[in-house]
Amino acid sequence: MQPASFVQTLPFRKKPRRGQLQVIEAAAEPGISQLNVAMPTGYGKTFTYVATYSLLKRRGRVNRLLVIFPTEKQRDQFVADGPSDLADAAVEGPLAVTDINYVGVSALRAHRMNKSQAFAITIQSLVQSAGSELVHELLTTGQWMVVVDEHHHYGAEKQWGKAALALPRQF
Repeated sequence: MQPASFVQTLPFRKKPRRGQLQVIEAAAEPGISQLNVAMPTGYGKTFTYVATYSLLKRRGRVNRLLVIFPTEKQRDQFVADGPSDLADAAVEGPLAVTDINYVGVSALRAHRMNKSQAFAITIQSLVQSAGSELVHELLTTGQWMVVVDEHHHYGAEKQWGKAALALPRQF
């Protein structure tokens, strides 16, 4: 594993908690392309995955972030608070979060023109034809990190779980 001091030298505006640091360090390991992480409510899941994204982006492993949420409320919260979270995690580049549910095909333009690197969608939209096609089109270019929030509710053998697992991604 990378020494903790490596992650701690990143210019985060917030100091990661011990559990967050363990996730970020695990993601930094060579050959790791997937993690399954459970964290208690209020522990800082969002900062954990955006800090992981920041590290992997600095290493050239990813350059786009897609977060799949179980509810519109959680998606809306990330769209509103995500820019601050991305800044806290020292993510370089545009910090706006593109709400795929709201902007639809304009998300492709934001991606292609490098106006957005963080995207959000609900799992309900992802399993619908239009949402699925749009997300798959987005993921054809770029190096994507896909986060499935509350994944334990989806069931890998069910439609939602299969849709999330079928997405092409680097991490």
